[in-house]
Amino acid sequence: MNVHYKELQLFLSSIRCTFSASTYTPYSLVKHQSFILFLIAILLAGTGTVLNAQDKEYAFGINVNSKSYFIGGVDFSIKQNHSSSLWKSMMLFEAVNIKHPNEVRFSTGFASNNILGNKPFVLGKSNFLFALRSDYGFEKNWFRPDEKSGVNVDFQLLSGLTIGLEKPYFIKYRYSSELIETEQYDANTHVDYGSILGAAGVFKGFERTKIVPGLNLRCSLNFEYGMYKKYKTIIETGFTLEQYMRRITIIDEASPKSFYGTVFLVFYIAKN
Repeated sequence: MNVHYKELQLFLSSIRCTFSASTYTPYSLVKHQSFILFLIAILLAGTGTVLNAQDKEYAFGINVNSKSYFIGGVDFSIKQNHSSSLWKSMMLFEAVNIKHPNEVRFSTGFASNNILGNKPFVLGKSNFLFALRSDYGFEKNWFRPDEKSGVNVDFQLLSGLTIGLEKPYFIKYRYSSELIETEQYDANTHVDYGSILGAAGVFKGFERTKIVPGLNLRCSLNFEYGMYKKYKTIIETGFTLEQYMRRITIIDEASPKSFYGTVFLVFYIAKN
């Protein structure tokens, strides 16, 4: 990778500064220059020949995975051809929602009747976990069809950094006929499930979001259709292994985890 010495030094020093603490809130990030430099260094360290090259391929995809709902997130990739047409270097940016396998959407009588505009909620959920991934790696061609109507098959291996966003999960809770509070779910406080009026929304409590750094490894197979056209369709399937710097609680009464494994399927539209 074409990373200058100063950029590499910045990258290493920012990792040390950032990983020295396990969590940050969005408000405290303003006071932590090292974290801002860390995000910039991700781009500097991951670009290499990809951003300097002219023969690039761009792709945008919708992610479906085993740790999320039907639509798990979005993917954006940049690929660069090398002198050997069998190899490509690539960058991947991905944003996904990670859910606990025990998550079940639930509605009380209040929520199902839409009193006060209430929504169904996930029983026992105390935090959202969103993963922002920046990966760099390679793609190797395994099969290239002779005919234009054939399917091209590629193998991909990438690794990189993850920014985990641990955001509190807020609910509306009826303490009495006159008192309704919007607060983070707590199994010790919200003991009467019938008094939960519903979820408060994904953006409620965003100012209390904590940043949890991590590392990830991604391995997959790509099936390309229409590879000789200006635009082509790609179906990618594989798995991601991810390790965070500390354990994260998603369901209040379940054991917190720092390691997550995910099987995924991504549908891409790519421009050659």
